[in-house]
Amino acid sequence: MVEEEIRKKVNTYIVNSIPRPICNVEFKVLPFYRSIYAIQAQPVAIYCVPTYKHGLKQSQEYTSFEYEFKLPELIETIINEKKNVQLQIRFGKELPGMSELSEGLPEPIMYHINSNKGMANKSPIDHCCNVFKLLSDTKNKITIFWPHCETPYYMIINILEELTIEDLVKRVQFNNKLCSVTLNTKNKIREFLKNSIKNSDKEGCDTVKLDVSSLCPITKLKMKLPARSMKCNHFQCFDLRGLFELNKIKPTWKCPVCNIRILVDELVLDSFILDVMNTQSLPGKGFQIMLHDNGSWEPYVDPKKETKTPKTNDSNGDESEPMIIN
Repeated sequence: MVEEEIRKKVNTYIVNSIPRPICNVEFKVLPFYRSIYAIQAQPVAIYCVPTYKHGLKQSQEYTSFEYEFKLPELIETIINEKKNVQLQIRFGKELPGMSELSEGLPEPIMYHINSNKGMANKSPIDHCCNVFKLLSDTKNKITIFWPHCETPYYMIINILEELTIEDLVKRVQFNNKLCSVTLNTKNKIREFLKNSIKNSDKEGCDTVKLDVSSLCPITKLKMKLPARSMKCNHFQCFDLRGLFELNKIKPTWKCPVCNIRILVDELVLDSFILDVMNTQSLPGKGFQIMLHDNGSWEPYVDPKKETKTPKTNDSNGDESEPMIIN
């Protein structure tokens, strides 16, 4: 009889102290940061289940995870030259049916970055690289003390440059100019008008009345840079800086008009609406314009408010009125 092979005893205390393999999940993009160097670029799963250390009756309180890394000399130079470079650690858990992680922590955690100690109660954890030194000629060590938690969490560690609102505004302006991106508002309205005329019972209708507001739906102030996402189907714009200011405080990154998700690289300035708004003959806040099937436009004047002779009906007794879109 063949003697049964003795199974190797696994020391779970050691197993728990290393990150789990890389998983097919990702963190949401943070638009106010630009990546400089990835210490741990892909999310790794970390967790801590109650285990018992030899000689103790109670389970350990946490598991420690350690990352050692050396910085390239170029990255160290960038850190020394810039004041807005951050070491950022992010944590998140997986939600059913979602590839993007829900950012957060199960409870406050302790951590060490070289000789610097800290405690965090939310993710991401940001540390200014000018406050403490990360070196290229020796190993740097990050230690995370993770609490008991049955739900797996994921972690990434990066060095990032923090961006300002003006940085993002210039990025959108540059992308629009570089790629010659345009919303083609006039063409979209012309196409909409043709479809409306085709499906309309009114014959000879070649104009459409468009409500235009110069006020941003976010700030309630006059828009200086009217913009929309390329995925938006509406003509209403919002102020580009207003969008960034709102998401700097409360990062939802949703369109204030149609509530779809907004990505910075999909934002486009609407030069057509800006030209309309800058026309001196139009009122300051809200107004209407008449759009013609050839793409031209003119201010709309309500016939009921005109002091001139009222408009007469046509021979069929039906007064031709423009259609309204918002």
